[in-house]
Amino acid sequence: MSDETRTAPAGASPMTRVVVRILLLVLLVVAGSNEVTRPHASSLDELQADLATGDVSAMTIERPADQAEGTFAVRWDAGPFDSYARYEYSWREDVDEAAGLVERAHADGVAVTIISPSAGFIDNDGWLANLMGGWSTLPALFAGAGILIVLATGPQPWFATRWAWFWLGAAIPVLWLAFLLFEPRPLWHSARLASAEREPVPNPEDQDRRLTGGWAFLIAGVVASVLATVPFPWLNGWHPFLPTP
Repeated sequence: MSDETRTAPAGASPMTRVVVRILLLVLLVVAGSNEVTRPHASSLDELQADLATGDVSAMTIERPADQAEGTFAVRWDAGPFDSYARYEYSWREDVDEAAGLVERAHADGVAVTIISPSAGFIDNDGWLANLMGGWSTLPALFAGAGILIVLATGPQPWFATRWAWFWLGAAIPVLWLAFLLFEPRPLWHSARLASAEREPVPNPEDQDRRLTGGWAFLIAGVVASVLATVPFPWLNGWHPFLPTP
């Protein structure tokens, strides 16, 4: 693939493209950090294990009235991010999977907050949603729209075709970070070219070895399926087809 450059055409602003890439990267990082900081799905067994090792300092639990049915939530801090689980409660069948949990947490010195489901519920939001509420989706919306505009109207990508990046990013959104950092050249290299009012020359057709849309579609499907089985809860938020806790 060619690495030649040329003078930017009249009316084009390479530096503007660089600034737009930086702004979109910031929006993606902000939106992604909200997903990463969401409590990850866990279980009561994991909570019991965390209590046994003394890793829990605070716990919030929904405790229903005596005559109640359903599943209820508990959230606790253990590790870099909170964990989140649900348990069964049924007064008809005399089932309470969280029986004795509050007492044990108190005995271990854990700060316990009890919420009545009739008065509220435990959220599983990240830091941005807790800060901005429903407005927290705006960074992701603006980033998504901006990336598609850059993909469609910007210079030809270097490593993969436009359709290839579309399929990769649609299946594995975290790859949009790679697109903004490295296409059509690494961001720092693009900035140097832009300061000289130059831009990279597109690859000649006979030297084009980029990943194409068809192969990218297959790769994206396989990788996305693998990610769905990997036990890293913080990946859930990156993938639009995976359940979130």
